Amino acid sequence: MHAGYEQKQALTNFYAIKIILVIIALFGVLISSKFLPELSTQKILFYTLLAMAIATFLPNFILQKKAKKRIRKLSNAFPDALDLLVVTTEAGLGFLAALNRVANEIDAISPELSNELQIVCRKVRLGVPMPIALAQFIERTGLLELQGLVSIISQSVKLGSSMGDTLREYAIEFRDRRMQKAEEEAAKIGTKMIFPLVTCIWPGFFVVAVGPAIIAVLEVFGSK
Repeated sequence: MHAGYEQKQALTNFYAIKIILVIIALFGVLISSKFLPELSTQKILFYTLLAMAIATFLPNFILQKKAKKRIRKLSNAFPDALDLLVVTTEAGLGFLAALNRVANEIDAISPELSNELQIVCRKVRLGVPMPIALAQFIERTGLLELQGLVSIISQSVKLGSSMGDTLREYAIEFRDRRMQKAEEEAAKIGTKMIFPLVTCIWPGFFVVAVGPAIIAVLEVFGSK
């Protein structure tokens, strides 16, 4: 669900893909073993189990990566949506109308968040209470940090009170969180660059800097 697959057959398709991959892996190893007669039965069994294990867990890994990427996109776009929600509610629109307006306006920035907000609006129009629709929004998106905001919005909608100041405070808070995440990612760049530096850049630098000296030393010893 967090990866964005909300169709009824999504789970069935997922398990079908896993089964197909396992079958392909099984037959792939068995067919390959025919062209490698030197492989022992134990090695064939090992490679078969390894290929089947990879085929089983690879879809889970890909799905988790996609879900994390989608949650990150939604989280990054939400402060902008919250700013628009503050403006539209203070302009006099009701919360549902304001939410629908935000969903339409933010489509160019974040189609994923726009789609999720439109789902909330459709559910409310079909008779689902706003608190339940917002709770389902959190469940679909995985944005657990919105639970406090959703509780306040639900209470304000129920009582008919203004929520402009509350939304503005949350917008500032979420924007600060987004900035902190960006700073944390920037701080990790130095650590991530160590491996490329050691494996790719330093060997070339070492050859250019030290290579001529080594050649000169070898020539001196060679002449003797």
